[in-house]
Amino acid sequence: MKKLILKMFIFVLPFAVVLLASTFLPLNFFTFRFEEALKVYGNPAFPGPFYPLQKSRMMEEGDMGHGTPYAIKKDVYWETDRLGYRNSGSSANAEIVLVGDSNVYGNGITQNKILSEVLEAKLQTNVFPYAPAVLNTFIRDQQFRSARPKFVVLECIERNIYNRSPELATETIRRKQTMSDSLSSILCNNKSVIAPLIVVDRLLKMELLHYTRSLFTNSSLGVYHEGMFFYQGANAVANVKDRETINRISATISNYNKYFMSKNVHFIYMPIPNKETIYSDRLPGKPQVSVLKQLLHELEQKGVPTINLVDAFEVYRVKGGMPYQVDDTHWSEDGVKIAADLLTAKITELNSRN
Repeated sequence: MKKLILKMFIFVLPFAVVLLASTFLPLNFFTFRFEEALKVYGNPAFPGPFYPLQKSRMMEEGDMGHGTPYAIKKDVYWETDRLGYRNSGSSANAEIVLVGDSNVYGNGITQNKILSEVLEAKLQTNVFPYAPAVLNTFIRDQQFRSARPKFVVLECIERNIYNRSPELATETIRRKQTMSDSLSSILCNNKSVIAPLIVVDRLLKMELLHYTRSLFTNSSLGVYHEGMFFYQGANAVANVKDRETINRISATISNYNKYFMSKNVHFIYMPIPNKETIYSDRLPGKPQVSVLKQLLHELEQKGVPTINLVDAFEVYRVKGGMPYQVDDTHWSEDGVKIAADLLTAKITELNSRN
């Protein structure tokens, strides 16, 4: 009998440790950034990409510099709203919605320096960071169909443009999902309900397992050249595509613009150049990796409002500025400020046409 109890204890012990860790240890105990700590793994009870109603800060490191002698410590504050977006305000009646990737919600950047917060302060209007998300998800989102914003800004990092420009979707509402999202937003207004939901999601993430595994592996992200980390390095040259691909992408983005014009919504396209594009001279062989200028020129010819960050970042770099984080794949606070200035000018211009 004692042997049976001992075997059962040994069997149950790892699960008990994981449960205790997921219940009582801080959300960021197993991570070096808050993005991983707050990101929802797959629990359908959460309506957004992050755990809702969270406020916390930590000393983060860049996603490429972490675990290396070149890591740079950053004091980063995170705040999420009731829907689970990195937002200190509300999505209700947002005049400007930013749809995009992790650059929109600002990895490695403290809350009041992310794009939505900087733009909101400059324009004195409600700006909502709908990220991470793709445009078709936004189009199908009921909350924005019932209260359309005045402006939709689509952001995408250069390396993903060639693979993530899907054709415009229909507006068909997925009613089951809409009901689920409504129920989720109600549940997530209650902090006493959020806590156990987070525990369940942390269990699904298997944080302890991944953390333990990372201690015995020596893998790193990106490559280090001349004092800076690059995600793809010289391999970024693979981003250069043929004319047919560029034509397809420009046609898709142009269709986005036509769709929003039909809804009386201004559309702005803002691709972010790869770090390799702006710092190609630091890479072996100094490859010419960007076709963004060509794409932006074609979109302008089609009448699509665009933000040209390639030229802006190149000029800023010549002046000695750093539009990207040295040890991270994402733009810096300075890069955000440049984008916010250009967006402010573009939004003001479009407003004046009404």
